[in-house]
Parts: sequence; structure tokens; C-alpha cells
Amino acid sequence: MNAGEYPIKRLIHCAKPAILSIIKIDKYALAFVRRFIMYKSNNNKFGVPQGFIEGAIKDRQNITADWLSLEQLIDGVKVREVKNVCKRQGGVLTEVFRSDWGLDDGVVDQIFQNMLAPGEVSGWHAHQLTTDRIFVNYGRLRIGLYDARSASTTFGKYNEMHFGTDRPALLLIPPGVWHAVQNNTSEPAALLNAVDRAYRYEDPDHWRLPIDTPQIPVRFL
Repeated sequence: MNAGEYPIKRLIHCAKPAILSIIKIDKYALAFVRRFIMYKSNNNKFGVPQGFIEGAIKDRQNITADWLSLEQLIDGVKVREVKNVCKRQGGVLTEVFRSDWGLDDGVVDQIFQNMLAPGEVSGWHAHQLTTDRIFVNYGRLRIGLYDARSASTTFGKYNEMHFGTDRPALLLIPPGVWHAVQNNTSEPAALLNAVDRAYRYEDPDHWRLPIDTPQIPVRFL
């Protein structure tokens, strides 16, 4: 027997109960975790006895607790939600645009208002150079966005948004992103657009497609 063999064997012999105890604890812990997972799975199961109908699909989370959308935005599209401020004297104050919101470089070359009658649709259009900053200042509007830029990381993506006086927001739309607007209510609605490049009367930076164009794989209406 080697000189060091007996102490090593003795050490293993003394440590054996502790090792077995740890293994036993791990087995109990593993069994507990398995039982807990099975309990949660069974407890959350929506089966036929509880009213489940074959083919039903459970909703996935699409908003945060602050009611902010989890949908990925088209590259370059930005949204700044704005809070209405109830004044002491009555009425409501709402900010429309601030350069320190940091949505872009903050250049505003022109601001115009577009009023849409009930049911009116402003069809698909895009700009080569102009950045739109849209703010729905009256009523409620539905806005569709489609990324047709082949060099974009979100090429082919579609976003749809609903803004209005109930929940105001400033929407930034970069050049090359096609957009359509619909007033799908029974009341008039209006938007403000604070563009970074004023409308050129002699050479409009406006490119248009019919609302039902097959070139955009989204049925807006």
C-alpha cells in the first residue's frame, strides 16, 4: 500500500455520507421542480371541460403595461406619444412638436393641415427626399406604413397605427416609406404635417400608387 493511499481512502469514506446526502437533496429538488412545472402546466391548461374549442389560438402579448406597442417599427419610423394636459381653467393643452424630443435633426421647413371627411382615404404615397412628421390634431385616423426600401433592414414590413385626440402622438416617416391614411370614423378628422422640406410647387416630391395596388402586398381597405 502506498503511503498516501490509506488517508485518501479514509477521506473518501468519511465524505461518502455527505456526498450521498447532496445527491439525495438534488434528486428531491429536481423532483420538486418537475412536480411544480407539471402543476403549473395542468393548472393553466384550457381544456374541453373548461370550454376550449379545437383550433382556438391564445393571444400573445403585443403591448406593455403602459399600453405601448411591442411591434417592431419600420427602420427610421419613430413615434413620440404625447400626453394631453388638462388646464385649471378648463380645456386641454397638447404639445405637437419639440426639437428636444430628438426624433431627428429638428428642421421644420413647412407645416400644413390636411382635413379628411368621414370615410375619406389618402392613398399610398411616398417621398424621395422629404421626411413627414404627422400629428393627428382632430378626430381619429388610421395610418398604414409599408417599407419598400430594398436596402432597409425592415424591407417588406408593414406597420399600422391609430392616433387621434384621444391618444395623441407625433409620427415620423422617413423618405421611401409608403403611407396611407384613412378616416374610418363618422366624424371629420385632421392631421398636421411638419415636414423638413417644404412642398416644391414646380417639382413635387410626391410619388403615388392606387390604394388597391398589387405592388404593395397589404390590403389597406
